[in-house]
Amino acid sequence: MKITDIKVYALKPFGAIKNNNKWPVKQNVFSFIKVMTDDGIDGIGISSLTGGNPLNLESALENIKKSIVGSDPFDREKIYYELNFTGSFFKINRFFNSAIDCALWDICGKALNKPVYKLLGGYRDRMRAYASTLAYPTIDEYIKHSKTWVNDGFTAIKLHGFGDAKKDIELCEAMRQAFPKTDLMLDSLCAYTRKEALEVGRALDKLSFYWYEDPIREEDIEGWKNLRKKIDTQLAGTELNQIGFLDYRHYIESGACDIIRTFGDFIGGITPMIKTAHLCEANHMNIEPHSFGPAIVQAMHFHIMLAVKNCEFFESPVPEGIFDAGMKDVIRVNKDGMVDAPGKPGIGYDVNWDYIDNEAERVF
Repeated sequence: MKITDIKVYALKPFGAIKNNNKWPVKQNVFSFIKVMTDDGIDGIGISSLTGGNPLNLESALENIKKSIVGSDPFDREKIYYELNFTGSFFKINRFFNSAIDCALWDICGKALNKPVYKLLGGYRDRMRAYASTLAYPTIDEYIKHSKTWVNDGFTAIKLHGFGDAKKDIELCEAMRQAFPKTDLMLDSLCAYTRKEALEVGRALDKLSFYWYEDPIREEDIEGWKNLRKKIDTQLAGTELNQIGFLDYRHYIESGACDIIRTFGDFIGGITPMIKTAHLCEANHMNIEPHSFGPAIVQAMHFHIMLAVKNCEFFESPVPEGIFDAGMKDVIRVNKDGMVDAPGKPGIGYDVNWDYIDNEAERVF
């Protein structure tokens, strides 16, 4: 089997929730990537590249075609290094390369009639989900929406607070009072100073939060190490500051955090994510992949979660459906708070090509 062509379907900007202007993010821009083979098996990936990206989509596609058309899609390791470590850094488009890697795994799964997570190892067939929130303007709105998610089946919720330490402590206290039996996490998006991070961390200890994510800037490894020594709540992080799986080694070796977060749709796709998962396992750590993004990105990360033992949760963006544009199949939580593995081969979630053809702003 050989790769014969690659096509990009750059969608028009679209609202995250149709006819709902209350959602903070007004629009998204996705590009679906199709990798084709001489066996007639297509692989699908998705990139959140926007029109403002400094690396032009057509230029990125031209470089990738030169590198991999004619290659065997099963040579994923070779292709991964070719795309991500060969030539000038400024010619490397990591979102695009990640989508290509996803598409190659999709092809291989379809060729072998197996879901990708089975090719990766197949540790489980379902897993617990947590509701990963948007940023809301008031505590009352967080609580109101969280009641809906708990009623939908979620047994865990991750908050993206206000970016203000005192307000975030108030939010966490109110959420714990409202949901005493729900596992809660806080993602601070690196908003705090070291002093503020410690204040919030000690509050989370008292509130029995499950983990504390990205409290301070990720390059401040000494700050992470000091914070970890002073609080009991698990520290999770590193997803915002990575360019490749090898960078996680610094956080692991230094003891900067308890849980590694990985951003597979930026670091190169499924191939470096599974490397990172095994690196974490070898160091007795959990990996909790980011999956706040388009449905294909969610699926890409879900296969890693299903394939390894050292992972506990699927991150589900809420309200459910906000990133489902262009999909026939979607990922949903069950009433028991679990998400079931896809049964179809490859990535396992079908694209609505009629929608893609209609909504594509450019096809090249």
